[in-house]
This record gives sequence, C-alpha cells and structure tokens, in this order.
Amino acid sequence: MGYTCTITMKGNMKIQDIIEPARHLPFKIMITDPASKHAMETIKNPYSGESCQLPRYAVAVYDVIKGAEMLEDGATMQKGLTWFQKWFTNQYYVLLD
Repeated sequence: MGYTCTITMKGNMKIQDIIEPARHLPFKIMITDPASKHAMETIKNPYSGESCQLPRYAVAVYDVIKGAEMLEDGATMQKGLTWFQKWFTNQYYVLLD
C-alpha cells in the first residue's frame, strides 16, 4: 500500500518552506494579526528594483534588519542576516546581499 503526499504551493514556495522558518526566528517579532503571519507579501529591493515574495513574519525580520542597519546595531543585524541566509537564501540575495 503506497501513500501519496501532496505539497501545496503558496506563491512559488512550498508550505513547509514557509512554516518551518517561523519556528526558528532570530528574535521576537510582533505581527498585529498573528493569524496572517504566513500570508505572503512582495518586498522590493530599493537599490536594484528586484522584488520577491516573503511570508509576513519574514518581512518583519527584514524590517528589523533594515532598522538595525540604520541604528548601526551590528549584532541584531547579523542575527537577522544569518537567519535569512539559512531559511530564505534566494530572497536574501535579492533583498539583502
């Protein structure tokens, strides 16, 4: 007897690729509507004009990284960058590299 597993896609990402990183966030984030933390948003690199889709919790991490950059908080920025490199490698190269 064989079993089949169907993986649903959200945008062009697999569901498990969206859910798993949320369990390993680099720092606490606050989302006003926690039920929507896996909803996708499009983020645009202000320098290159390239864009990509991220779940809202990853957008929150991105926002913390950019804020830490402005405040010259290297430790927080590095925590966020390392997390992005591990869990959202392609998006890291589009948005943060």
